[in-house]
Amino acid sequence: MRNIVRLSCFVLVISGCVSKPNKFSDPNLLKIADFQDRRITDSLIHFLLDPTVIYRIEAAIALGSVQDSSASLQLGTMLLEDPIVEARSAAAFALGQTRGTAAVNALIPAIEDRENRVVREALISLGKTISNYDLTILKRFNAKDSITQQGLAWGFYYLGLRGMADSTIVKKAKEFLSQKYSIQTRLGAAHFFSRATKLPILVEAEELIFASLKDPSAYVRMAATSGLRKVD
Repeated sequence: MRNIVRLSCFVLVISGCVSKPNKFSDPNLLKIADFQDRRITDSLIHFLLDPTVIYRIEAAIALGSVQDSSASLQLGTMLLEDPIVEARSAAAFALGQTRGTAAVNALIPAIEDRENRVVREALISLGKTISNYDLTILKRFNAKDSITQQGLAWGFYYLGLRGMADSTIVKKAKEFLSQKYSIQTRLGAAHFFSRATKLPILVEAEELIFASLKDPSAYVRMAATSGLRKVD
């Protein structure tokens, strides 16, 4: 369900940044939707090379639904080389949905992208894809603004779902519960504690308790309260 919500939000963000025709009036957008429905990866990959940016974006989002790893190399090239921010962000999203070694190999250098929106998507996708071998990269990442902090918090959330959160990540997630961070960052951290598996025993949980009682957002309070069941 959360993946569906994030996909919907992602598409809304993209649609607000890039002018695009009505899908029902553009034959190429109809083709992309049809290829997605029929899971025709090769034809979608062809659109990743199209000079029209909205076709590249829509094809990348479609490949995120198809989740065929044979598209990872071309999506990785798009992520690292496309001149359009929204296209790189769409490729990062798709690689997170596709997963695999090729996806991770493209996402790791993408966290150095000059645009923080691309970095946010790359961090979230790394939470879905990264292996224990490379986990230090996320643990050491210094998120310097609210956009990348949001990405790191949700990256930790997906690591937690995969049972990969250690004490270092728990400590950083606790920090993200502070009200000095944006609501999306706090929400990601609260859901981390609510949904993560195989967490180290939470003995000191002052930040989680405070968030469950005092956070201005009801959504953060609810998620934090759910996380309290894991406190020893």
